[in-house]
Amino acid sequence: MNNNNFVIKLLTVLKEKNLTQKELSKNLDIKEPIISRWMKGKSKPSTKSINKLANYFNVPVSYFYNNENIDSNEKDLINQLKGKEREIDILRKEIALRDREIEFLKTQISK
Repeated sequence: MNNNNFVIKLLTVLKEKNLTQKELSKNLDIKEPIISRWMKGKSKPSTKSINKLANYFNVPVSYFYNNENIDSNEKDLINQLKGKEREIDILRKEIALRDREIEFLKTQISK
């Protein structure tokens, strides 16, 4: 599995479902730091986790494993991101920050 393609695909399905990493973590009962490591490219998901993701997002398991299901928009995104690891890291930090802001707002609303 190409980890960059996995990250692109996971970001795509998260965006389509308008989900945060934290929400995905809760919904799939996968610890948030594990998902964070996937998103940063520091680790790869287990086969069990890939199966959970595929079932949850209603996509074939192969969606996360290869390029054949990458649409033209995803291919364009991959090409744009090649050689831009610094920018990718910044985006990942912004996503994590957004998740923390959402959680903070939820705690404020529930008070």
